[in-house]
Amino acid sequence: IADYPYIQSFDEGTGGWDDVGGDDFDWTQTTSPTPTPATGPDADHTSGSGYYAYVEDSSGTHAMVNLISPCFDLSLNVNPIAQFWLFSFNGNPSGPTVGENFMSVDVIAYPGGAVTMDAFGPQGDLGYGTQAAAQWAQQTVNLAPFAGQVVQLRWRATSNNGGTNTF
Repeated sequence: IADYPYIQSFDEGTGGWDDVGGDDFDWTQTTSPTPTPATGPDADHTSGSGYYAYVEDSSGTHAMVNLISPCFDLSLNVNPIAQFWLFSFNGNPSGPTVGENFMSVDVIAYPGGAVTMDAFGPQGDLGYGTQAAAQWAQQTVNLAPFAGQVVQLRWRATSNNGGTNTF
């Protein structure tokens, strides 16, 4: 991908995004509320009726659940960034918990596959305390260190019976 801005809403399918996790708890695209009550949003952040991607965490522990973007050619970008909307809620009004999930964005160099971990994150609960207060929040990943390169982005979430990671 070299035409910017690039927008991926998941409304027209995954558009070359690869759901890599190797188990039944991978990223899911949906227009419905997350299946576990009071853990995720009721709808996407744009129209309220579009798709969004989430990791369900009602059972089991999975160290990494990955969603990998297509390749982005940043050769003509001086200060590239990636922006996305995140809804992250652990359901505990007193703060982080032992079972809290975290999400990070890693950058994968192409070709070669060298990975820069945590270009964004790890990000847990956004600190809203209650489901009623929880909301989508725009996040930014600084890709300036990768200007002039071709990269993929990997959204990496943990799944350990905590809250839901959604974007």
